[in-house]
Amino acid sequence: MNGKYMALILAFGLTLTGCSQDDQASTSGSANDGEAMSKDAAVEHSIDDVGFSLNGGSVEEAADVPENEKQEILAAFDAYMESFNEEDVDTYMATLAKNPDGFNIEEERANVEETFDRFDTTRTPSDITIVKYSEEEAQVYANLSIEMTETETNTPINGAGKQVTVFAKENNAWKVTSVYFIRDAE
Repeated sequence: MNGKYMALILAFGLTLTGCSQDDQASTSGSANDGEAMSKDAAVEHSIDDVGFSLNGGSVEEAADVPENEKQEILAAFDAYMESFNEEDVDTYMATLAKNPDGFNIEEERANVEETFDRFDTTRTPSDITIVKYSEEEAQVYANLSIEMTETETNTPINGAGKQVTVFAKENNAWKVTSVYFIRDAE
C-alpha cells in the first residue's frame, strides 16, 4: 500500500484519534501528524495517561463494574461504532461528549463528513473489554479491523489496530470523550 493511502487511512478512517503529549513527541505516525507509522510503532507506543497500555500484553476486564453500568457502556460503544459504519453523522455526533477531552467537536464533524464523502468505511471491533471503570469514566478496549474503499477510485484500503475509547458520564449517559488508537504493524 503506498504512502498516500496509508496517510488517508490514518487521517480519515480513524477520527477521534489522539495521544498524550509525551507519546506525540516520541512516535510519529499518529493521525495528528499525517505520517505513516513505522512497523515498530505499535510495539513502541503506549498510552499511559489512559491507564492502559496498547503495546501488547493481556487485556484484563476492570473489576467491580456494576452490571447495569457495563451494559450501558457497551451499548454506548456499539452505538458509536454502528453510527460511524452507517455513516449517520447526526447519530454519530450524539455519541460524543459535548466538551470532549481528546478532540474538537466541530473539527470532528467536518472530518467525519469528509470521511463519509470520500470513503465507504467499516470498523469492526472484536475483543471488546472494559479495562478501566469509575462512576465518571470508563475505558473500552477493542481490536479494530478497518475496511475502507475510496469512492472515487474504488480503491480498497484496509488496516487493523488496537483502540481504547474513553467514555465520560454526561447527563447520566456515557459519551465518547477521547479515543486512542495504534495501528498494528504490518
